[in-house]
Amino acid sequence: CMAKCGACSRETSSKKFCNYHENAYNTLKKNYDVWQDAYGKISWKEYLERLLERKETGLWVKDVIMLELKEKRGV
Repeated sequence: CMAKCGACSRETSSKKFCNYHENAYNTLKKNYDVWQDAYGKISWKEYLERLLERKETGLWVKDVIMLELKEKRGV
């Protein structure tokens, strides 16, 4: 039985995300350090919220952000 991506329900081999959303999540994690260097002590939640508001943020990344924020709220 294949697992489903948390963001889009594509089948995945056991990871939380499909390859597309996994790449988006990894990019978010990698760039968080860059944002912390630029903005100082920015929380993960604030970082995600700021990215969500930017029109330059891609759809795969926005899918992951929405899921991350939903999980953090416990919804």
